[in-house]
Amino acid sequence: MNRYRLVCYLFAICFFSSSLHTSESSVFQTVIQDIADSSQNLCLSSYGFTTSLSMALEGASGETEKQLSELLEFDDFVSTPIYISSNTPEGFQIESSNAAFVDKDEILLNSFSNALREKFKALVSAIDFKNPEQSVNLINKYIEEKTSNTIQNFLSPGDIEDSLKLLLINALTFKGQWLKPFETIYLPSKNNKKKKSPYLSHIQTHRYFEDHNIQIVELSLKKALSDPTISVLLCLPKSSTIKPLALATTYLKNVHSLEFEKRHIELTFPKFSVAHTQEFKPFLMNRGIQEPFSYQADFSKINGERNLFISRIMQKSVIDFTEQGLSAAAATATFVNLKSCLPKEAEFQLTIDKPFAFALLDYDHKLCLFEGQYFPE
Repeated sequence: MNRYRLVCYLFAICFFSSSLHTSESSVFQTVIQDIADSSQNLCLSSYGFTTSLSMALEGASGETEKQLSELLEFDDFVSTPIYISSNTPEGFQIESSNAAFVDKDEILLNSFSNALREKFKALVSAIDFKNPEQSVNLINKYIEEKTSNTIQNFLSPGDIEDSLKLLLINALTFKGQWLKPFETIYLPSKNNKKKKSPYLSHIQTHRYFEDHNIQIVELSLKKALSDPTISVLLCLPKSSTIKPLALATTYLKNVHSLEFEKRHIELTFPKFSVAHTQEFKPFLMNRGIQEPFSYQADFSKINGERNLFISRIMQKSVIDFTEQGLSAAAATATFVNLKSCLPKEAEFQLTIDKPFAFALLDYDHKLCLFEGQYFPE
């Protein structure tokens, strides 16, 4: 019996910002820590990973369903929130889009296609994978539209194999402005003291946590009261031998139990952007999640046959921290204050000039939308 490929393309775009579901399984935490065990800049989206793979889970059965459920920590299907475009006068926006591109000769079970449409609000569209250039153009156009042209040429014709039958996509975009903008200052580069690198700096009251391992500061965003409570965390390990994201994941899982306090801080950290592509399959297989990627895979709830398996899980992310916030737009404002409104002195300085982790959290849904790490130059 021929085995065809079910490809889950996880597509997570972090618009000039920083993810990690705060209740994801220990298996997935370990996978994130494995990925983070390197000295490279990273941006990942646990939300994108969970959403895309959850669509595949809808079609799984038997041991395949069990392994995916354990990975996602689902005893029964529990849907993650579907973010619909939310714009406010302050420029706050979060949007998630899902799609299933199905080979035109493949027939999906009604139960599966209905689940994608109803639970994930997904576009289900037939496509001719036998024509790689045409199908890539259609998919790339969809992704460009969902990301305001931030990501272009997501796929190439070489990514479309003859055996590809179904491609599942999640696109997550985010824009937000800081509650108080930063100014740009220049500090000596870590690797070249003669060169100066841009840093973002301001004095502001932030929620702050510290113990013997880590310092965590929360950056607040402008938003309407009707929007989810979403904030950015910067996580700075105290030991230079520990990879920042690997350590941060252990704290992000229990972020609600951390005892934050409000501190008036002179905060300085690099002005940076990261573009990252991540393949998840090797890391998952190394941690025992093997059947969904094997010839024993059972995705019979997709088409009524046991002839599908997952061949690849890929994610692309883009991150950019700017003076005004997590936004592709620039804004300039001049504030004329009375002298009595001058800011009070900071309680302490926190200059982040060594490797650190970042995370974009949705506290209301207990989700980490994006997470990553950055190594200052």
